[in-house]
Amino acid sequence: MLGRIDSEGVHGFVKIVRDTTQRELRALRGDVHDVSGAELRRETEAASALKDDFLAVISHELKNPLNLISVNTDLLARLPAARESTPMRNALEMIRRAIRGQGKIIDDLLDMSRIRTGKLVLNMEAVDMGATLQGIVETARADSSTSMLSLSCNLPQDPVIVRADSARLEQIAWNLLSNAIKFTPPGGSIDVRIDTEKNCGRLTVTDTGQGIEPHFTSRIFEMFGQAPSRALTGKGGLGIGLALVKQLVERHGGRIEVHSDGLGRGASFSVWLPLFEYGAVTPLRGENASLEATQWTGVKVLIADDAIDAVDSLAQLLELEGAEVTVARDGEQALDAFRKHPHDIVFADIGMPNMDGYELAECLRALPGGEHVPLVAMTGFTRPNDVQRAMRASFDAHLGKPLSVGQLTATMQKLLTKKK
Repeated sequence: MLGRIDSEGVHGFVKIVRDTTQRELRALRGDVHDVSGAELRRETEAASALKDDFLAVISHELKNPLNLISVNTDLLARLPAARESTPMRNALEMIRRAIRGQGKIIDDLLDMSRIRTGKLVLNMEAVDMGATLQGIVETARADSSTSMLSLSCNLPQDPVIVRADSARLEQIAWNLLSNAIKFTPPGGSIDVRIDTEKNCGRLTVTDTGQGIEPHFTSRIFEMFGQAPSRALTGKGGLGIGLALVKQLVERHGGRIEVHSDGLGRGASFSVWLPLFEYGAVTPLRGENASLEATQWTGVKVLIADDAIDAVDSLAQLLELEGAEVTVARDGEQALDAFRKHPHDIVFADIGMPNMDGYELAECLRALPGGEHVPLVAMTGFTRPNDVQRAMRASFDAHLGKPLSVGQLTATMQKLLTKKK
């Protein structure tokens, strides 16, 4: 500690040094009998929690502008000028890809933080690897970034049921596939397949792309690990995705390996996950198929969000789809609007001033007609405890920003169908 002393014209400094080396060593050894060591562990845990909260706030602040861009992109795409202009459609698709890429980086950082602090909870169940992969490949094929690639999907005749967290399995598969797409030049091919090996389901993604230097394959799954040749192409990213995949696979009790014959000779990533062994009910393929066309016509929507630009754009977007939209700038306005007119569904931001989304939910549920109206949280706070808090506050669904019209439509259809 360094401080200045000023007394009766005498000026100087005093420095106090405290040696905490032994205390920290005892804490690292786990000496629970040492009071100072216990205090140090508590401080470390508090610092870890503070870092997690800091990343959550950063995520929220970064996703708000991404949400504004995403909503306006969907809005522009529905204008006649965009439908008639191929260059404009291509530009909008490039913007969408950039939004997804930035959102993925933010989510990957948050997930790595959750894994390292032990806060990532897996919902383990029986999951059909083939059905999961089929949906991801179909989504990838619809993206213009794969139009010059040959993308094949090979599934076994019988479902391969593994014990996994369905959402995290999708994340693993999507990371591997998007990595292959990123590093495979036009005219190349990507093969995705599912099979079984001993007591495991195996997912393999093979590409004919850039490949990996032999000496770097052992480091490809390290945090921020990025082969020099990939960094030079400008497509290397932050090197978070594959590190996250490895962590998620290991949390599932599985393993991941990579093979490449060298630069220019492609790469193959394989993931093994334990088969589900406890009489799992086999899910039907195709039950996760895409929903029907937009069904917003005549739906009365109330949106509460203090991000004026974003909420106005979202309202215009839903009105183009046929919805009747009321916009509120805060919780009080939302309650007043609901008192005056009934609404079929309510979307509410969480981080609003004066009355946040949780308070709004509590007050809305106390209003006549508000007890059962579908209520959706839309926010940049996307940690598992944020989702759980929203559910406890009587929200029916939780959507992370940036939003898309497809995401909003699927949620609306599900909730209104359930209400009937």
